[in-house]
Amino acid sequence: MRLGLLACVGITVALPGCASAQRGSGGREGATEWPDAAALRERAAKLWTARTQEDWATAFLFEEPERREQIDLETYVDWHVKNEPFKTHAFRLGKVQTDRNLGWVEVECRTSLRKFENVPPRDVRRWEKWRVAEGDWYPVPAPEKDRYPEAPALRDAAEEKRLRARFDAAWAARQRGDPKAYYEFVDPAEREQVTLELLTEYESLYRYLSCNVRWVEVIGVNGRVRVEYERKRTDPSLQKMPPELSEVTERWVKREDDWNCRFAASAQ
Repeated sequence: MRLGLLACVGITVALPGCASAQRGSGGREGATEWPDAAALRERAAKLWTARTQEDWATAFLFEEPERREQIDLETYVDWHVKNEPFKTHAFRLGKVQTDRNLGWVEVECRTSLRKFENVPPRDVRRWEKWRVAEGDWYPVPAPEKDRYPEAPALRDAAEEKRLRARFDAAWAARQRGDPKAYYEFVDPAEREQVTLELLTEYESLYRYLSCNVRWVEVIGVNGRVRVEYERKRTDPSLQKMPPELSEVTERWVKREDDWNCRFAASAQ
């Protein structure tokens, strides 16, 4: 492990130089109106009906507008006709939850693999992530799902408040340039891998100007925080470079009733 793996900190609005986005933020911050849960249920029903009927031309309309500009409808339909790995036999929508421009739809579906016709269909239950783009609901693309929290129904709101409090203390230590105090937040299980010397070396590379928490998530003893930093390199030869933005998902674990940061597990 090298220095790029060390990235973990959190904030709340109470700390100077920081901001805290409302849970579920990810675009159009400050907007006061978003399409509601009823609109999301209607959109999800149309998409899953299209999947069940193999109506790929309709399914194409559920690609976000920016992506639809980059792909051809005929090519999209042809690919799914020839390559779609799953066949959807039936579906049922359960709970629908929204938080500003993020949404979650509980889906139960029966699917099978096209290439293995002898394998019986299986029933799957999951929460599908959606987001608002240009005023309407669209499913979050698969490569971006980890950038968004799980459904509120799966999470522990009370522990999320406790985790945010630990972020406050971690950010305060980092902002005052105290790597020894900051090191106290490292998960004890990782301290042989993430040493104080390594953390101190990493912290010396940047001066952190501000930060913005996108969301906090706790499921069981595992926590995640999506946070964006504004930081500037400390190398004298790079002082004329403008500050850079870095957004990471930081992972925490609760041990002995306290939250500890899994520095080595945090990711972009």
